Amino acid sequence: TLAVQEQAMRSIYYLTDAATLKGLYTSPKEEGGMGFGAAVGSQIYDAGGLLDDEAAGGSSDDDMARRDLAWRLDTHRTLRACLDHTTTSSSPSLQRWAAAAIRNLIAEDRRRACGAIAACASQGGSAVLRYDSFTNSSLVETGGVMILSSLISSDDADTRAHAIAALSATISTTRGVQASLEMLSEVTGAGAAPSSTSDANVVRSVLQGGGLGPSLAQLLLSADDSVAKMGLAFAASLVGPILDNPKGTTGKVKAGISAGTLFDDDEDGLAAYREAALNLCTSGGVLPSLLSLLRSSQGSSRGSLSPSRPMELRRTAMLVLAAVAQALRYLGGDWIFDYIEQGEDGFEGDDMPTETAEKVLKAVTNLERESLAELAYATVLQSGSSLGGSGGRDSPGSHLAEAASVILSGMAQICPSTIDYLAGENAVAQMLRSCGENSGMMKPSSLRGDWCPRSLGLLQVISSVVAKTWRRSRQNQADDDTISKADKDGSPSQAVGLGIRTVDGPDRFNED
Repeated sequence: TLAVQEQAMRSIYYLTDAATLKGLYTSPKEEGGMGFGAAVGSQIYDAGGLLDDEAAGGSSDDDMARRDLAWRLDTHRTLRACLDHTTTSSSPSLQRWAAAAIRNLIAEDRRRACGAIAACASQGGSAVLRYDSFTNSSLVETGGVMILSSLISSDDADTRAHAIAALSATISTTRGVQASLEMLSEVTGAGAAPSSTSDANVVRSVLQGGGLGPSLAQLLLSADDSVAKMGLAFAASLVGPILDNPKGTTGKVKAGISAGTLFDDDEDGLAAYREAALNLCTSGGVLPSLLSLLRSSQGSSRGSLSPSRPMELRRTAMLVLAAVAQALRYLGGDWIFDYIEQGEDGFEGDDMPTETAEKVLKAVTNLERESLAELAYATVLQSGSSLGGSGGRDSPGSHLAEAASVILSGMAQICPSTIDYLAGENAVAQMLRSCGENSGMMKPSSLRGDWCPRSLGLLQVISSVVAKTWRRSRQNQADDDTISKADKDGSPSQAVGLGIRTVDGPDRFNED
C-alpha cells in the first residue's frame, strides 16, 4: 500500500544520509559499525570504501558487500525504485520522500564511483573497476533526469526543492566522475572506458523535461535565503562551464544565425550550457527573479544594489547573469547588434531571423528591459576599486565587480542600448580612472581561473564601447562626442597602457 511504501521510502532516506553511511566506518562493532575509528574510518569513507586496500582490511574479493557494510546497499536498484515512486502522483508524500532519497543516493553513487576509479588508478589501471556510476551511465538513458525535471513543477514545495537538489547533485556528480575518468585515462594511457553520459546530456534532459520555469523563479524569490541558495546553485550548475571554459568568454562569436544550426554547432562543447542560459532569459520569469536578488526594492533607480541579501547569494546570482550575457554574446554575435540597431528594414531574405534567432532576440530584449547594464555598471562603480585586491585574499566586492564586468563585456557586443548608456555615462573614463592604474588588476581571476587576469572583462567592455562608437562616428561622417570627451580625459592612453600590460603579462594569460 501507499502508506507502507511511504514509510519504506522515509527509512531509505534516513539510512542513505551521508552521516549515517559514514558512521558505518567510524562506529565500533558493538554499535553495528565496522570499528575503524573516527580518523581511519573517515579516510576510508572519503576514499569510497574498502575496495582493494588490504592495509585497511580490504581484499581482492569481488563481493564488496561481504566486507564493507555500506556496499550492501544496492544503489542502482534503489535509485530505480525511488525514480518509480516519484511518478506516484496519488501520494505527494511518497513523491517527496523518494525525491529526497534520490539526492542522498546520488551523493553515495559519486562517492563509490570516484573511490573505485582512484583505487584502479593507484594500481596503474591494471585492477578491475569495481563500480560503475548509475548517474554517469544510466540516469539519462532511463529517463531519470526528465522525471526529476517534471517534479520541479510539483504542487508540493518540498518536492520541488528536493528535485532541484537532486538535479544539482546529478550534474555535479556527472562532472566529478568525468574528471576522475579522465584522470584514469591519463594514468593508463587511454586504457579506461570513456564516460557514457556527459553533464551536457544531463543539462539537455533538464531542458527537455521543463526544468526551467515558474517553479525555479519561485525558489529564487523565496524570502528564505537557504531556499533561494538552492535555486541559485541549480541555475549555476546549468551555465557554470561558460565562465570556467576560456572559450566561453573569449571565443569568436557567430557571424550569423542560420536556420536549425544554433545549437547543432558544438565545436567547443558549450552548446548545451548556452541553450540553458537562453532559457533562463526567456522562461517563466527566471530573469526578473535573479535580478531581484541583486536589486534594492527601496532604491530610486533600477541600478540600486540590494544589501539585504547575503553576499554569497548576490555573488552567485551575478555569476549566473554573467554566463547568460556571454552565452547571448556568442549566439547573437554581430548579427544581433546590427539587427537591433537597424531594424527589420535593413535585413531581407535569408538574413531575416529564424525561429531560434527570434528567441535570442527576445532574450536580449529582456536584458535591456530589465536594465541589466545599469545594474552591472553600478556594481563596477561601487566595487571596481576592489578588483585589484589587497594581499593574498579576494574581497567579496572584487568578485561582484569582476562578474559585473563580464556582464557588461557580453552586453556591449549585442545591445546598442548598452553602448549608448555606457557612452552617455562616460564609462570608459570612469572605469579606467578607478581601476586602470591598479597593478592588482593583473592578478589571476579568482572566478574564472588562472587563464585570465581580473581586468579582462573591463578591457573587453572598453574595446567594445570605443570600437562600436567609433564605427558609428565613421558611418555618420561625424565625430562622436563621447570619444572626444574620453580623449580629453586621457582615457584612450590609459586604455592602451592597460592593454599593453595585459599583452606583456605572464604567459598564462596568452590564449593558446
